[in-house]
Amino acid sequence: MLSRIRFDEDSKQFKGTARAVKLFTDKFGDRPPHEYSRSDINELIRYRLYSSIATGTIERNFNALNAMINKVNTEYEIDEVHRFSKPNIPKKGEDKKERKDFSIEQIALLRLKLSKTAGVADTLVKIMLDTGMRVSEVVGLASNDVFLDVDTPYIVLHKSTFRRLKTKSSERVIPLVGSALEAIKLLDLSGEWLSPDY
Repeated sequence: MLSRIRFDEDSKQFKGTARAVKLFTDKFGDRPPHEYSRSDINELIRYRLYSSIATGTIERNFNALNAMINKVNTEYEIDEVHRFSKPNIPKKGEDKKERKDFSIEQIALLRLKLSKTAGVADTLVKIMLDTGMRVSEVVGLASNDVFLDVDTPYIVLHKSTFRRLKTKSSERVIPLVGSALEAIKLLDLSGEWLSPDY
């Protein structure tokens, strides 16, 4: 049955894909994957589009679901053909919104606002401003990733059990300068994580 497929719960796609499975089973019943028709799949796609789900999200969910079904079929030598591959998503990609970089003025205003605050979340933003780190990277920093007692303080960013990096090139050494250095000195480095609450 489709609902018995197990997901990697650490995966970024887990919730969306699990939701797609639940939508399928709620709408069409819990059946083996090969028993769903292409019209069932197209109907779910139309429903999700009507619910204002982005076409890219729908495609990622189907790609993850397709990969999981294929893995199960391979591991258990199931020869049934399913129809979850290459979903037909109308106007795919046309709703994609390009994120613009912050302007110099916006960054200056952000620095000004942050200079008057000292919360952990604000401190993490200060670190991001001068390092270029992503949100997921900075909140996943371990204390032993930070090296302050050297001539040029730095962070070693690498994949860990609890932090997935976006690409292989995301593994890097990042010098700590400016507000990032001052901010990281304000954090408690005695524990395992810089921001355990996140």
